[in-house]
Amino acid sequence: MAWNGSRYGGWVNNWTTHPRIGTNSGRWNETCILVGKTYEVDDEGVPQPTDSKAEVFCNPRTVGAHTWSSMYEIGISVDAQLQIRSCDYGGQRDVFYRDKWYSIETVQEQGDFCTLTLRHQKSDSDDSKGAEDGGL
Repeated sequence: MAWNGSRYGGWVNNWTTHPRIGTNSGRWNETCILVGKTYEVDDEGVPQPTDSKAEVFCNPRTVGAHTWSSMYEIGISVDAQLQIRSCDYGGQRDVFYRDKWYSIETVQEQGDFCTLTLRHQKSDSDDSKGAEDGGL
């Protein structure tokens, strides 16, 4: 057991499993795939869109009550939050994480890190409506 400091006030067995910090805090042991569009100029000088994919390390974060309620008030259902390094984020709008597609709703930059707030995208396997609901 170790003393974790006066901020959290007490003895804990493992710093990373403390309920106010969350699991996998700061370990960077998960990955996600950021998907976005880039434009390359073809032989005729016309920009052509291409998908860009980047696999980056991330830290999953718990969606707090304040974040969830503030997004809910404007009609957005928040499903997850990920922390990534700012140098890895290039304006992508979609994320593939834990076998699910998410769209990025908000990005909060905090120095060297970005927190991505994610909403689950429905797919054909989620319901019978399929791609008409915005699934891929």
